[in-house]
Amino acid sequence: MRTVPIIVKNGNKRLHVNCLLDEGSDTSYVNEDVIEALGLHGAKTEINVKVANDETIRFMSSTFEIGIESMDGQVDTAITAQSSKKICGEMKPVNWIKIKQNWHHLKQIHFPKLAPGRKVDILLGADHQELMYSMKEVVGEHGQPSARLCPRGWTAIGKINGTESTGSHHTGFHHTFRSQQKEHQNKGHHTKINLDEMLKQFWDLESIGIISKETSRG
Repeated sequence: MRTVPIIVKNGNKRLHVNCLLDEGSDTSYVNEDVIEALGLHGAKTEINVKVANDETIRFMSSTFEIGIESMDGQVDTAITAQSSKKICGEMKPVNWIKIKQNWHHLKQIHFPKLAPGRKVDILLGADHQELMYSMKEVVGEHGQPSARLCPRGWTAIGKINGTESTGSHHTGFHHTFRSQQKEHQNKGHHTKINLDEMLKQFWDLESIGIISKETSRG
């Protein structure tokens, strides 16, 4: 997976963090400890995230707008992201500066220096594709990693054959749905709608035109 260090900021507060570029996710996420360090606060709602093997995880999350800047200062913009306790688990970014000498075609690539702490704090999804598209690519022989230049600097993708990592890591977040419990007034009474029922109603609407008439009658 491609990782790249960036600067996140809110006003005068700036943090150097590592970011995972995940085009398989339609939503961007940032760890809650980063949000707290930036001095941001927001109300939480329950969201449902569909992950690998068609499984769904649920957790409480807030939506934030945070500033991001590339290490070379060429990109300075803002993104919208969901908060998460530990979006990438124990995943560690690869230190390409340390291991690039193992491949001739990577030796001259100016990879940016990783953030301290060696963990991933932000997952940038396809909702911010403009910040991760490939501007230039340097490839080697078959089976070797490739370097890619994106708007936020050089990163790389490919197998490293145990050069630095002792295990393989893969993160894939696909679709995020936000559920919020509401109260409906009916003849002077307030009725709470169950979150599971709300999600079922959502899928019923999404399936219109997909389910056959025979099935819908049954």
